Amino acid sequence: MEPTLRYQRIKVKDKNYIYLSISNGRGKENRYRTYPSVTVNHLENWKQDSQKIKVTPSEPNAKSYNDKLYEYKAHFIKELKECYKNEIRLDSDVVKRIEKSFGNSFTNKKIKVSNDRFDVETHYNKFIELISLGKKLHGNSYAYSANAISNHRVALKRWLEFENNWEGGKINPQNIDYTMYEDYLHYYRNHKDVKYKDSAISKNVACFKAVIKNYLIKDLRINFPFYNASDWKIIEQEAISFALTETELLRLYKLDLSDNKEYELVRDVFVFNALTCGMRNVDYNKLNKEDLEVFEYKGKNRYRINFRQQKTGGDVNVIIPLSAEAILQKYDFDFPKYESEARANEVLKILGKKAKLYGKLQAKDRRGNVIEEDIQWNKLTLHIARKTFCTMAYKNDVDLYNIMNISGHESMESLLGYIKVNKEDYAVKYAETEHLEKLDRLHLQIA
Repeated sequence: MEPTLRYQRIKVKDKNYIYLSISNGRGKENRYRTYPSVTVNHLENWKQDSQKIKVTPSEPNAKSYNDKLYEYKAHFIKELKECYKNEIRLDSDVVKRIEKSFGNSFTNKKIKVSNDRFDVETHYNKFIELISLGKKLHGNSYAYSANAISNHRVALKRWLEFENNWEGGKINPQNIDYTMYEDYLHYYRNHKDVKYKDSAISKNVACFKAVIKNYLIKDLRINFPFYNASDWKIIEQEAISFALTETELLRLYKLDLSDNKEYELVRDVFVFNALTCGMRNVDYNKLNKEDLEVFEYKGKNRYRINFRQQKTGGDVNVIIPLSAEAILQKYDFDFPKYESEARANEVLKILGKKAKLYGKLQAKDRRGNVIEEDIQWNKLTLHIARKTFCTMAYKNDVDLYNIMNISGHESMESLLGYIKVNKEDYAVKYAETEHLEKLDRLHLQIA
């Protein structure tokens, strides 16, 4: 049903205002008022039937005001027709946008041009091309990682599938709003073929938000009148994640893999990283002999790695423990490289089973309900080496800020997400602190 537009009169204090009443159905939520800055000096001079102000000496602005009322209403009719044409739902935000655009031909033209030329597939592909060539930097400081580029390619496929099946039609700047976000969540949570997890859905939402912010708005200057980034929340959900203990890591390292060089290499990469600094895979793959330095420590020559992180641009300088140095010796002090990350993760699952990593894992939602269960070996990936390093360092009393400096985490919050200990572990750590000992000694004075 198309809305009904009609001028009404209202008295506020000593002034008589004319406002445009827009009714889109029953109920207050479907009725809107806009004010075209028109007043009447005397109530009897407003003619409700003709929707005009009577031209008299007592209303010197009547003619110009009547012209304005005609143009104002015509503007709303024209814009509302565009909304219906593009299947844009009428709400208070839409009404405010139309009201503000009155008399601004440049603004109206800009909106229409962006609508006509906007194509999410074209724009998103261009963004992926730019980040793949390194012509657009992440945070204006460093290149997008191969993993980030891959995430954007997957996100584009998901958004195009959603667009093809969305009742809202073709995605454009006018319909990118909270309702579309809700429709997106509903579509993939209730997908007919694949059971998508909230974590995967959230990743695609985060990617799309990044394109809107860093490319469509920042570079192309496209206006999104109904998009509010803060409304598009990333769903936080505890994913299955774990870290190996020192005993489990040693069990993995002691596997006899001499008959399979590929398995041995992948295992060595994992253990070396878990023992050294838990670097990101993208940083490890760029290491070479030139990143190794020899220095004197306690009268002996030792090795350390010195490299710059791709993600943050921060420098990491860390000594290589003798246990990890022994692994490098096997490869003539060069860093062993696996064929591909996907293949390495496949191998690790095989090795995890061989090492009898049978520990049970669970993922829970915010209410504590178990939503996923698995077993350690089936979740073993290269990334677990990073979590293993952080967790072992924490359990071995390394200061958290020191761990951050070595692992390259940007914040304490992100680091704590990598330390996999339970409540009992935290309690034991606290019980062993000098602080608790001092508090215990106060008991003698209080008693």
